[in-house]
Amino acid sequence: AVVSTQSTGEISRYEHERLQLSEELKQITDDLETNQERDRKIGDQMRTCQSGQRSRVQVFGTYMDHLIKKVEEAARQGRFHQKPRGPFGLHIRVKDAKWTTVIESAIKGHLHNW
Repeated sequence: AVVSTQSTGEISRYEHERLQLSEELKQITDDLETNQERDRKIGDQMRTCQSGQRSRVQVFGTYMDHLIKKVEEAARQGRFHQKPRGPFGLHIRVKDAKWTTVIESAIKGHLHNW
């Protein structure tokens, strides 16, 4: 009877430890998945930034490259009296960086306009 009580106690302790380890493993797995998702998002952002460096136009949206190509095509076909210039923000240069925020605040609603 003493052996079975001792064995039952050990089994209970081991079962408790197993449950604790199982919970720790689940937490580590969840953390790993969260970090992998964060890593994926950061990778996506990096790719977006890198592609944005290749094309300043992408700052205005992924559709803007396509729109500019369509406008250029229409201009070559003579559909405009004068080729539209745009987007407006593409043609703005701020000489002194201290004015960037002020200028952007004043005209930000028009930066995508043509």
